[in-house]
Amino acid sequence: MCAILCVPLVMTACTPAPDSPSDDAAPSASVSAPASPSLSPEIPRHLLAADRANTKVANTVVAISARPTATIQDSRLMAMVIRDEGRDEWEAGNYRLVVYCVGEGTVFAHFRIGGESGITELPPCSPTVTTGTVDLHLAADAKNSSVLIIPAGNAQAAVAYQIQKM
Repeated sequence: MCAILCVPLVMTACTPAPDSPSDDAAPSASVSAPASPSLSPEIPRHLLAADRANTKVANTVVAISARPTATIQDSRLMAMVIRDEGRDEWEAGNYRLVVYCVGEGTVFAHFRIGGESGITELPPCSPTVTTGTVDLHLAADAKNSSVLIIPAGNAQAAVAYQIQKM
């Protein structure tokens, strides 16, 4: 998301009083460049913490390693949408997407298997692990799946997830 900042500039001119000497020296103006964006130095630690939380359990179908929700590209802080797709076959039943988030900000999770899908705003990420879920019920076997993790605003976090059959 980009924003344009408009600052009105008002210029005035003063003439010296008739008896006062004029100062031909122009006032110095200092313009500072905007601060360059930066990723949180905690991101490597957040990646490790999210991976540790993403421990497989007996009903884990797939577990995906942690990835960051932001990057620096062309000197700009950019959100990174995590998108994974699969062409595997899924048996009828109940499935749960479990998302582990460590860092700052909010993310949305979209989970789809076949024609069934769910999306939710997960609890805000924190320096300790935050967990959110999306549940799906498949009445019949299905093909294809996708998981999208969508960061909101300037979320700087690490996200790992797994899909469990309930």
